[in-house]
Amino acid sequence: RPREVSWSGPAVVLDPDLIASDRTRVARRVGMAFVAIGAIVAAIGALMVRSDLSMLRNWPQVEGRVLESRVVPAAVSSSNRGGPARASYDTSVTFRYVVNDVTLESTTAYGGGASRANAEARVRTYAPGTVHPIWYRPEDPRLIRFDLGSRFAVFFLSGGLLTMSVVFIGLGSLAWRSS
Repeated sequence: RPREVSWSGPAVVLDPDLIASDRTRVARRVGMAFVAIGAIVAAIGALMVRSDLSMLRNWPQVEGRVLESRVVPAAVSSSNRGGPARASYDTSVTFRYVVNDVTLESTTAYGGGASRANAEARVRTYAPGTVHPIWYRPEDPRLIRFDLGSRFAVFFLSGGLLTMSVVFIGLGSLAWRSS
């Protein structure tokens, strides 16, 4: 049963043109917000691409011998919907390598996925005693990467951000212009 509401204030007139202009204003603001968010995400993605390109150009490659590799727990992810938390796994690899006639050891992690089987497969790939190409930061040779040989792995995150920014800017432009 509908409830009746008594109103003793001034009369409210619903002007259809006024309602339409409010919708237009809201659509324009939503569009502008999407364009702004897209521009910020594009800037972050561009900075990441610049950093990735710098690594590819400037980080020297050396051969590193694996001393230890193991599966390590990464972050625990949860959907916050009352479901169980899912474990995530990284592969931690310790390399020994030589830079400027100095022998160094450094540990780095790779992976970060929900599949323990994939992490264990990486452990087998990077078994102790095997030799793999690694790249080190010239200013700090203890900082290493061993995935720079795969352009997909290098540009995955920055490329994803740039793609997301194009989507945001495109949707925002559509909402902005249709208003």
